[in-house]
Amino acid sequence: MFETYMTFTEEDYEKDGFERLYNAQKQKLYFIAYKMLNDEKLAEEAVSEAFLNISVKFDSFKTLSDSQIEAYCVLTLKNICKNIINSESKNNCISIDDCENDDSFLSDIELQLSLIHISEPTRRRG
Repeated sequence: MFETYMTFTEEDYEKDGFERLYNAQKQKLYFIAYKMLNDEKLAEEAVSEAFLNISVKFDSFKTLSDSQIEAYCVLTLKNICKNIINSESKNNCISIDDCENDDSFLSDIELQLSLIHISEPTRRRG
């Protein structure tokens, strides 16, 4: 996969710089992705996608500081993780038609609504 990233950088100094960035950030980004996604495979995919996006834009990093580059890497990864989470949650949705004749479904909803109501802070009247 690393070779794929290298195809997006043209100059040797860019390849060296990207390789240093990759080696410096890959563990940190994996840790963040795993914390967000709680899945090894999805975390690896997120990190790979993040580095692919980073490699495409790497030539524009010349004017950025190390901390700005690191922040860009983390932000890129977090956005990818959020997209994965949204995609996964859409895939896990159930149809209301599937629950039409399921009385336990309605009681689960009622239970959740009552828990939400209980956990809401009481408002002060002023």
